[in-house]
Amino acid sequence: MFEYLVFYEYIALSTWSREIRIERVGDSIQYRIKRTGYFGGDREIAEGEYEGEADRFIEKLEGFHVEEWPLCFFQPVLDGHAWNLRYKEVGKPCRKIEGSNAFPECYPEFISLLESVVTGRGIC
Repeated sequence: MFEYLVFYEYIALSTWSREIRIERVGDSIQYRIKRTGYFGGDREIAEGEYEGEADRFIEKLEGFHVEEWPLCFFQPVLDGHAWNLRYKEVGKPCRKIEGSNAFPECYPEFISLLESVVTGRGIC
């Protein structure tokens, strides 16, 4: 069962990076997002409790089977999109997965789910 995740991404030649932390706390989902400007100056932090159904979010998240993803996704390109994910299930060690210009097939849907918690748009 899902306990927490921390997702970080940086796009080369972009002006920002972001980190999203989502954690199960009892029957609720807590989130924290930190967006930082390229030189560390412009910083936004938002945190709070997800207002949707926590069980539905967890069901969708667990449907991505992160526990089965390879630990590294890599495409040899100098600049691009770097990301990493720390994913923890209750009673299991934290999985550390990283990527550079390569992603699991479900990556767009996975990111959309994470963003739905933070933006409050609801789960697709």
